[in-house]
Amino acid sequence: MNQLPSEIKFHIFQQLPHTALFDRSLFALACTSTGWRAEVKKFLTTERACIGFGGKVLRKEALELWQAEGKKLHDQTPQLRQDFEQSRQPIRLACHDQLSADDLWLAVSDLSGIEINFRDIRDASKIMSIVDKLNDQTIKLSASGMARNNFMKVVLPVLSTIPGGCRVVLEATHNNLGPDDVQQLIMIMKANPCIVQLDLSGNTLCHSNQISPCIVELLHTPSPLTHLYLKSIDLNDETAIALSEPLATNPCLRHLDLRKNHLTQNAALALINAVATTDSTGAVHTNTVLTALRLQGNQYGQENKIIFSALEKALELIAKTKADYDQNDLEHPYIIQVDGVTSGISQFPSMRDMYMNSFRREAEAEKL
Repeated sequence: MNQLPSEIKFHIFQQLPHTALFDRSLFALACTSTGWRAEVKKFLTTERACIGFGGKVLRKEALELWQAEGKKLHDQTPQLRQDFEQSRQPIRLACHDQLSADDLWLAVSDLSGIEINFRDIRDASKIMSIVDKLNDQTIKLSASGMARNNFMKVVLPVLSTIPGGCRVVLEATHNNLGPDDVQQLIMIMKANPCIVQLDLSGNTLCHSNQISPCIVELLHTPSPLTHLYLKSIDLNDETAIALSEPLATNPCLRHLDLRKNHLTQNAALALINAVATTDSTGAVHTNTVLTALRLQGNQYGQENKIIFSALEKALELIAKTKADYDQNDLEHPYIIQVDGVTSGISQFPSMRDMYMNSFRREAEAEKL
């Protein structure tokens, strides 16, 4: 390796895991000798500069790849849904010994996405036979309503064998998971940041008024995660307020669902201000990546005027970041959604109900 010319070494660097976390790849290499440290420094030209993400450093090109994949998945959603449906039958047949592993691979290898529904599976070893062969595909792991032990013993081992370069949609709702279980999931995400959509709704992940570290760490962990669903997890104010800091700067998260939790006015305001706010010096901060923050069904009240005021200011700040901003347009896209709509619209019940129904339809339509 030491004898290779720099252009060959740089090509090798490019093949490192695309997460490119320094403490796991380049940084470890740079620490081996002064010669390698010099080569790594030379490799890190301006276009490959480090970017902070949750207290870690990430190569700029790696982050750009994650962001591009998030947009690509959005565009591919109709096709992926069709392919998920098409893949279920051969996987079901293989799991009941009615299809060989080779025939199963032939049936799913050309699909852009496959769905592994753990309710259809008797023997996870059948799944392992094709997981190793997957390459640049989106894999949906449907693992909702399972006993906790089954989830930990069956689903997590399958997840841990997903090849790098694949994208994972993980549905893990109503499995009686706890904070320690989610911490194990985060360890897998750190080893292979492949999860792009994660649904943990219906698991009790917060207790009393204590901050739930695993929930905050989900947003701090560098990953391509674009959709995070935390509906009905007993989310408390303390955790939500701690969540607001990484939410403000997370460069990949596009959808955050916090509906039907225990958030009061203080927590709701902290989250709204994390998306868009003006500080005491007049400086404006906006998160231009996030396209949906859902806060309905919490405890701050149906027609909370303070919430409405913060919401309206935040929506206007976000609108001003758009190239097509029109200061005469009084209605802006509802990136942040609360109980009610805005102080003006909520005065008209039929219009308010129309908007709330459209919010619900949007929430269902965004999921893979």
